[in-house]
Amino acid sequence: MMLASGKMVGFVPTTDYHQARAFYEGKLEFDFVSLDQYALVVSVGGHRIRIAKVPNFTPLEGTILGWEVNHIRSIVTWLRERGVSLEKYP
Repeated sequence: MMLASGKMVGFVPTTDYHQARAFYEGKLEFDFVSLDQYALVVSVGGHRIRIAKVPNFTPLEGTILGWEVNHIRSIVTWLRERGVSLEKYP
């Protein structure tokens, strides 16, 4: 498959670059890549996320990005210590 050799890029909407950057860089410790009039781009684990500026947005109920990790309990503790609120879905 042609796409298998490429890298996937996630897209997340935001109305506020400053708030998004504080969350993704500050709380989640993702690496800053770039910021322009169209998107804030961050990197994590070799993958990029384009946080696109939109005029208005209603957040979805549920997960839009996820990771498979080892030691989920320690990750949850780390996120909570950084002020990230988590919800558990059945």
